[in-house]
Amino acid sequence: MNVLERDKQLLILKLICRDNGIADIAEITDCSTTTVRHYLAYFGEAFCAAHDRLVRVIKPTRIEADELWSYVYTKRERNLRKRDWNVSEGPRRNFPPAERGAFFTWTALDPDSKLLISYHTGDRGFDTGLEFFKDLRSRVPGRPMITTDAYHAYPDLIERTFGDVDHVMLQKRIKSWRDPRTGESGNKLISITKETRGYSKVDLRLASTSHVERMNATIRNFNTRFTRQGYKFSKRFANHLHAIAIGMFYYNFSRRHHGLKGSYRHFTPAMKAGISSKIWTFGDMLDEADAYWARKAIRAPLTLASAPIYVPLAVGATSPLPYFVMHSEGKREAKVHKGACRNCQQGMGRMQGGAGSNKWYAFQTQEEAEGCAMGLAPLAYSVCSICVVGKYAGNSVRQRNEHRQ
Repeated sequence: MNVLERDKQLLILKLICRDNGIADIAEITDCSTTTVRHYLAYFGEAFCAAHDRLVRVIKPTRIEADELWSYVYTKRERNLRKRDWNVSEGPRRNFPPAERGAFFTWTALDPDSKLLISYHTGDRGFDTGLEFFKDLRSRVPGRPMITTDAYHAYPDLIERTFGDVDHVMLQKRIKSWRDPRTGESGNKLISITKETRGYSKVDLRLASTSHVERMNATIRNFNTRFTRQGYKFSKRFANHLHAIAIGMFYYNFSRRHHGLKGSYRHFTPAMKAGISSKIWTFGDMLDEADAYWARKAIRAPLTLASAPIYVPLAVGATSPLPYFVMHSEGKREAKVHKGACRNCQQGMGRMQGGAGSNKWYAFQTQEEAEGCAMGLAPLAYSVCSICVVGKYAGNSVRQRNEHRQ
């Protein structure tokens, strides 16, 4: 692909920051959609690294944390057409990507400077939340007061990463209403209860999640990929991550925040937090991206580690090894079973002599089997609730290994 002139690169960057879709940008700039996606990744990776380098040693007195819902390719897996799952007919142009469905962007905001300190995109599980709070802790020294909603995972996550920091949880009581005359309905906030989880007295009047909720609305306004209903949602997870990185960097360093009052009225959040001395122009952002890729080009190339090769068992074959991994290429799932389980042997065709469409791999230990399952289906691997766990743990087949947490 040819490198575009600087003016056109600036135009593409401006259009991305001002919430234009890939097809719209390609039409406005007279480029192909492949070129636009290339520059989306070009800017996204550079600004993600710039945020990680510049947003350090932040000393806020209080932090507000929340999660922002979005989706990639489809809102729910049940929305996928059945023919998209049929891999026996060969590859299709609209074959669903591996990363699809609902995703949550965890955000942490300094309500005084309006600086977005940290963000992380993934599921709403404990492991993703732990990675988010580890990253937040690496950027924030000291003991700030952290305010969150009543999500059950927050107390353990904050205690593991921040220790005895003051934590305030807001429990909101919401009541649904409906007008039978007009047919209108909605939700009404009844009350807010603030629960303190800390070792010192805190001013509960300062505990709030209003600022981070307002920032979430700003993100939805300037990044239509977060819109709940529309056609500008992300079709690929990589594009989603790159668009988030560009939007967050633009919010922190380039966009004047109108919520700052007094002498800070025309400042950006980064200037108010003391990590930047200027308002970044689009030219400065483009220079930052070029400098990142120039530094990366002079580094030694990375050597890729060879991936392990697993040889599946033949249809109807038996093995004395105690663990097996069942891999479904159509559903893109992998599950660990015990070899002595007769229920699980049905899928191998060993009990009825059937061929089946799944592949089976034998292993000596459970750790080796779980490593194989993770490599074959990193987003949908699990262990059998019948023979390995010994009990049912809800709908563990579809919960992406959540029952093991």
